[in-house]
Amino acid sequence: SIPNLLPDDPLIGKPSRFDAEVSHSLHSSLTEFYRNHLSLAIFQLRQAQTHIPEGSIRRDESHLLSALEILSRSTLTDADVKIAIADLDAISESAFMQQPSLRREYLFWRAETERMTSRSSLAHEHYSEAISITENEAFAARIRFRQAELFEKNGQFSEALSYFDTVVRTTTVSLHELQASHTR
Repeated sequence: SIPNLLPDDPLIGKPSRFDAEVSHSLHSSLTEFYRNHLSLAIFQLRQAQTHIPEGSIRRDESHLLSALEILSRSTLTDADVKIAIADLDAISESAFMQQPSLRREYLFWRAETERMTSRSSLAHEHYSEAISITENEAFAARIRFRQAELFEKNGQFSEALSYFDTVVRTTTVSLHELQASHTR
């Protein structure tokens, strides 16, 4: 069955089967166009990385962008994770020190890849460092939640409970503060 992507028109009525087929074909073409251009952009980014000097902030940013593109896919293969790790490994350790928001993202995704490869202690280190530099309480709660899940997965239930409790307390406080600010 072909999905009807066209709305009913009050003057014409329901779209015909032909209209629905054209709409579906157009949607498929646009999806393919998007995929092709995304692939081209990724290829161009990878090509540009080879021409940017080592240690340059632009190079670090391009590797972070490449890793984020891979890690944002709806399904990840082991090969995808390895490529993302290679991109994150290519980023200098001192990267983004002057840009805390990028540093936080880098550390978070570094921790996520450590988690995916069962390197829990490194994941916790990166999560903790990301929390230490974030001012965004919602993001800090997300990081603590991921740490709690990791503790739970590794059978460290008291640590997991402590982190889950912190998430609930800080999230509740943030919700109350948000509600209070809207009632003023």
